[in-house]
Amino acid sequence: MVQLRSLLGRGYFPKELPSCFKTASFARACVGAGAALPHEFRDAKAVAHMGRHSFPRTYAGRRILGLPNPTLMFQIAEEISNSWPAITAAFAASQISVSTPTLPASSTDRALVYALGDRPLAELRVERRTGARFLVRADIQGFYPSIYTHTIPWAFHTKAVAKRDRKDLTLVGNRLDRIAQRWNDGQTMGLPIGPDASFVLAEVLAAAIDKELQPRIDVARSFRFLDDYEIATSTLQEAEDAMVALGRAAAAFELHLNPTKTRIEPLPQPLGSDWVEIVRSFSLGSGASQRGRMIEFFDAVVGLRRDHPDQLVVEYAMGKLAELRRIERTSWPVVQSILLQLIAVDPSSIRHGLRILQRGVRARWRLDQDETERVLNRIVVEGVRRSHDYEVTWALWGLLVFRLEVSDDAARCLGTSEDSCTALLALAARDQGLLGTPAALCTTVWESQLTQAGLSGPMWLLAYEATVQGFLVPPAGDHLAARPAFRFLRQKRVRFLDRVTRSSRIRRLRRRSPADVVS
Repeated sequence: MVQLRSLLGRGYFPKELPSCFKTASFARACVGAGAALPHEFRDAKAVAHMGRHSFPRTYAGRRILGLPNPTLMFQIAEEISNSWPAITAAFAASQISVSTPTLPASSTDRALVYALGDRPLAELRVERRTGARFLVRADIQGFYPSIYTHTIPWAFHTKAVAKRDRKDLTLVGNRLDRIAQRWNDGQTMGLPIGPDASFVLAEVLAAAIDKELQPRIDVARSFRFLDDYEIATSTLQEAEDAMVALGRAAAAFELHLNPTKTRIEPLPQPLGSDWVEIVRSFSLGSGASQRGRMIEFFDAVVGLRRDHPDQLVVEYAMGKLAELRRIERTSWPVVQSILLQLIAVDPSSIRHGLRILQRGVRARWRLDQDETERVLNRIVVEGVRRSHDYEVTWALWGLLVFRLEVSDDAARCLGTSEDSCTALLALAARDQGLLGTPAALCTTVWESQLTQAGLSGPMWLLAYEATVQGFLVPPAGDHLAARPAFRFLRQKRVRFLDRVTRSSRIRRLRRRSPADVVS
């Protein structure tokens, strides 16, 4: 059974945020309080906005990650934990899902993982396509944002029962439906992307769609991963019938297939994307050959990015570099230059790129501080103007970790951001003396959120964390004291931002002259 503490401590914030954003102390405080937890955490009438964080899905499009308010996050996590047997029974309706939320077999950063585990989808495709001649590929259009919360009880109890007993709170589907509305400002449309609780609810709904579909397909030749379907058939007519059946099954739950990604293809087809296979199979070499192989890798990635402009080629390639067990000392200047070039032209790759740079710094290799500082500040300026929260947040994280200066232009732009993660890291940079001109950062917009209403608004994280960290002074008095839930969190020393973003090793490198640093 999934534990409440795990859902709150490891399944709360989206995994795409920097690791300094944590919820472990929140989980400890809530679970440890037991019956003494303030009533606000179980208030059945509470409604709140969720934080929104823009994340790159492709070069052309983005998705919005959700940071639910802690009071509502507690409610839905507690309901999921208490109702886990009913939820796993709902999962069991699907015979084709390979993404069923499963308890991890070993330590992991998340509360739940995919049932598929580490098994490559390519292997599954080999098995399921055996003897078939046609393939139906499909996915559900805008899956999480398009979910109608009232269909959650339909998935658990059938549409007829749910409509007849819509006020019956002995039904788990009704309870989850109500909380799913209230953590999204009372809206009945959409689930936040990121929290493991949304993963659970979406899979319940997808399993119900599978149940409608399965009598009309060969389940041994089919699978679903999240909202992506692959159905292999022997004839074209079977493929056409399967596509129609899938469309009807999705429509029964007020969802629709993505017309640009739903198609029938003759088999055989490649088991993976061609550019993915090229990047994955590229040998980066070792020893004296690694430097040259790195240059070849860079050329290949640039070419693939040009040929596939709608795909996150660079982000995937950075992941390949991040998996490299050893970067040779002689390769480091080339690797660093490649990383900074790729991050500059494609900021969506910044997370992996910064982590590789961090590995080099930990190995006491010289960091090109001037160029790194310039690239990251430019990403901040351009990202804030475009509301590219993910890129800006990671750029600020990099400036903090490497002890680099936030430029005046970047600071002036940052003051206009309405993203809590961006605001908190900008304030942390000011607190650590990393702003070139502290006065360039205008915090008026952020200070306006330090109110009781702000604690239920989309910048709730800033409204709480900027106060308890001492980054900002509430202009109208202590707003946390008037809200029992947040007063409790402060008393329990709950922090959602880990201030251990500094590295003593990086500080020493910053103070050294370049001649003292291994290059």
